[in-house]
Amino acid sequence: MKRASVLNKVDADSGLMVEDLIIDFCKTPRTRREITELLNKSWKSRSSTRKNFLEPLINKGTLKMTLPAFPASTKQRYVSGEFVTMSEEEILEFCTEPKSRAELIERFELAPWYYQAMIYPLINSGKLHPTMPNCGAAFRKQKYSTTKADVPILTEEALTEFCAEPKSRIEISEYFVMHREFARRYIAEAVKKGILKMTINDRAAAMGQKYVAVRHDRNQ
Repeated sequence: MKRASVLNKVDADSGLMVEDLIIDFCKTPRTRREITELLNKSWKSRSSTRKNFLEPLINKGTLKMTLPAFPASTKQRYVSGEFVTMSEEEILEFCTEPKSRAELIERFELAPWYYQAMIYPLINSGKLHPTMPNCGAAFRKQKYSTTKADVPILTEEALTEFCAEPKSRIEISEYFVMHREFARRYIAEAVKKGILKMTINDRAAAMGQKYVAVRHDRNQ
């Protein structure tokens, strides 16, 4: 069966040709799974959805990908209506000064899924950098910039070196530019692993509590 004849079949429920059904459905960006579910029982394979329906309509120009630069992205959607895509260059130009997730979403009018699909590849490729690299992308105060932050990366080795002399939780969080809750969790895990020890035993919340690297403490 030719692709054109498949697209020209009439959908029993709507009375529309399959091509028109897809185009109408995709006025709002849709995932391949959503389109497959629309097409119902006859075509259950997502690969056959792509081959028999999406590719012909994309080639014809009646359907377009929301992420044309990342065709295999799990965040990929397909749209027939107006959909303004932002370029990598636009994002990087906007982020010459640090910008938050909220600022990026507002500036480019992004849906959350589209934000992730566009921003994360730039971070992973090293073109965009978090201003607080030790706090993770989900941190609400995280910002992104084209300039790499001059912040020491928190590793067990870096923590051990910094805590050669006893340091408070505040000193650790400020040195590694971390939110104090992130620092608290990391320190607790380091104590549990035997990387750090408390200067006031068994009283983590004690006033004046500090932490020292175990290997340095043993050498004294």
